[in-house]
Amino acid sequence: EQLFVVNVEREKLLVFNPNTNQFVDSLSLPKMPGNMLMDKHNNIWVYCAGETNQAAKLVKLSPAPLQIITTFELPVLKEFYPRLAMNTAKDELFILNSGVFQLNVAALQLGARLIEGKDKSFYGLGINNQNNDILLSEIVGFNSPSFIHVYDSKGNLKKSNIKSGVITSQFVN
Repeated sequence: EQLFVVNVEREKLLVFNPNTNQFVDSLSLPKMPGNMLMDKHNNIWVYCAGETNQAAKLVKLSPAPLQIITTFELPVLKEFYPRLAMNTAKDELFILNSGVFQLNVAALQLGARLIEGKDKSFYGLGINNQNNDILLSEIVGFNSPSFIHVYDSKGNLKKSNIKSGVITSQFVN
């Protein structure tokens, strides 16, 4: 067993043995590492937001041996709240970056956005594990209700402007 932890300040992925509480290994990452997920092949995906006016990076890692498999460059964010989500089969990754990118875990390059952000301020991203619908929250102010938008797995809008709480950021199935 291994426990993977992102250290944002030191830009590292840290590996611990949870049974012994011992540090095992570390790996340097691009600037501002944050959200991370594990795919069906047990590869780790880390969203590294970068700095202001700098492209974000999506890093795919092998846990054993601990190494970077590939790095995808994402467009410069208009917002600073990157999010990752994975479908139920854990073979499709969804990346919130001024809209939503969809990336098969075996892909070698990043394609076009599945959902355009345009004039929306998307803040939260989730996947409904019953039907793989994409859930996006849109903030319209820091004291106003958020709006939830539901898209099917192909990026087609199903429902829009569902009122939610203030600054909705997470979805739980």
